[in-house]
Amino acid sequence: MKKIILYMALAASALIAGQSCTDKFFEEYPSNKVTEGNFFQSKEDFDQGVRACYAMLSSQLSWDITELAYRSDEAKLEDMTAGTVDRFAIDHFEEMASTGLLHDIWVSWYQGINRCNDVLDHIKGQTFDGATTFEAEARMLRAWYYFKLYRVFGVVPLVKNVVSPAVALKTPRCTQEEMKAFLIEDLDFAAENLPATRPAEVGRATQLGAKALKAKILLTFADYAAAEKVLSGIQTDSFYGLMPTTADVFRHTNKM
Repeated sequence: MKKIILYMALAASALIAGQSCTDKFFEEYPSNKVTEGNFFQSKEDFDQGVRACYAMLSSQLSWDITELAYRSDEAKLEDMTAGTVDRFAIDHFEEMASTGLLHDIWVSWYQGINRCNDVLDHIKGQTFDGATTFEAEARMLRAWYYFKLYRVFGVVPLVKNVVSPAVALKTPRCTQEEMKAFLIEDLDFAAENLPATRPAEVGRATQLGAKALKAKILLTFADYAAAEKVLSGIQTDSFYGLMPTTADVFRHTNKM
């Protein structure tokens, strides 16, 4: 009887030892929270990842609604107060690297880019239905965030994959040509692979949205002939058109 118990104990020890020597034994991830190791395992995970890319769009709405107006004749600050230091600096073309508003949009939009890169890094090789659409959405959103950065800071470091902070700090600013080529490449892919319409998912990216953003970027880079070609194609090939008058654009009855 003692021999049987001894053999069983030895067998159990050998089994545990054999399991502990495998790589999997040391790669167990927490089951009670999302980690880099247990996410992006299913189509639903990628959908959540892409939605996280969209979420950063609302992070700096005040920049478009308020701060940009100070660079035009729509808004003006005559005097500076404790609560308007950053806005006063922008209004008077005196902003610096320490200006808080500029720091906030830099961080927020690069967070959006990082989320897009995270999706794109993991979606390589995925073959499930809808994988290409997710990739196209992430690439369009990445182009959007980079374009926003370009309009404020000019050329910036182009980071195309998730990298460590150390690598990011050593990444130099790109050239004008590199920025334009990168944005157009992402948007061409998006325009080719996004759905034409998404009635069940209003607000998500479409072919027309990618083309319209491409045209705006081409205008920004003063490539007017190419922009005109894209815009003419949008008007000709889509079911959208121009409003009869400019005033109609701002009528609440035409709100989508």
